[in-house]
Amino acid sequence: MLPVYIKHQNVVLRDYKETDIEDEIRWYSTETEWQNYDAPWENNSITEYEIRRRRKSRIANLPNRTKITSLEIDTEDGVHIGWVSLYYIDQRYMYTVVKNNAIGVAIGIDICESKYWGKGYGTAAFSYWLDYVRKHYDFDIYTQTWSGNIRMISLAKRLGFKLINTSKEIRYINGEKYDSLTFSLYD
Repeated sequence: MLPVYIKHQNVVLRDYKETDIEDEIRWYSTETEWQNYDAPWENNSITEYEIRRRRKSRIANLPNRTKITSLEIDTEDGVHIGWVSLYYIDQRYMYTVVKNNAIGVAIGIDICESKYWGKGYGTAAFSYWLDYVRKHYDFDIYTQTWSGNIRMISLAKRLGFKLINTSKEIRYINGEKYDSLTFSLYD
């Protein structure tokens, strides 16, 4: 599969490259505020060794992939600020690796560089990713978050997603209970 490079206005979506590894190490060690919003109930600790091992394997496998499930986000000036991704979900709106059980794909975004928050980069990148997924996947499109992630909820609604499922108080974050939310895009 050919490399992907999508540029529009102030954002570029592109394939992972070796120089991204150092950014990712920093995002998991020092620039970590993004982790307070992306599934903060999960253990996001990963070693530098493991990041290097996984990402070098990912880079080596880029030419062999048949579907794109994530792309990196750069500013128009070439600053690497995060990524977009997708995963398959089943009829219970749970992650599944079995495509035959999937009712759709859930798309997501992480802007890991906090100084780029609130400046439109996330909206632009998520919108372009949504366009890409619409063209290349024959599945219904969803996005998922938790009730404390106000930015993601706002982004989903702004792009036309509708809340279709709420699992009450199943996310525990800093001693508080939050809902798990699933949004669907109705075309």
